[in-house]
Amino acid sequence: MRTLVPFTTLVMLLVISLNTTPAQKGKPTPSPSESQKSEPAKDKVYSGKEVDVKAKIKPQPNDVPQPGRDCDEFDYRLRAVLRVVLHKSGIVTGVTLVKGSGCSFDKEAIRVARSIKFEPAKKDGQPVSQYLQVEYEFKK
Repeated sequence: MRTLVPFTTLVMLLVISLNTTPAQKGKPTPSPSESQKSEPAKDKVYSGKEVDVKAKIKPQPNDVPQPGRDCDEFDYRLRAVLRVVLHKSGIVTGVTLVKGSGCSFDKEAIRVARSIKFEPAKKDGQPVSQYLQVEYEFKK
């Protein structure tokens, strides 16, 4: 039994020394709260109901999605429903296709949505990011 205790201690010390890099030796590991402080906080994205002033879209007359030739065989009406994030910095940061027509019109609608110009929404007087549902429709 006496020889077993020192052997176990030796194995534990070896495992600890292998898991610690030379730079970490003697330095305390940061607590979880300290590591969270160094990571940038993710911006909250609000719905239109949660903001004081909704984002104002600036009209762009030439930004209308046009269907490609692959859409000729589809119905007389093409529709793309998108969910976009209007970031507080004034750019569109996220575009998700919610419902599409199944042809190149969907990709064209996403391209047009990414180029939306707007003034950001405001909450408590500060610019904030906002979700917006955008619908594009083309009738033949």
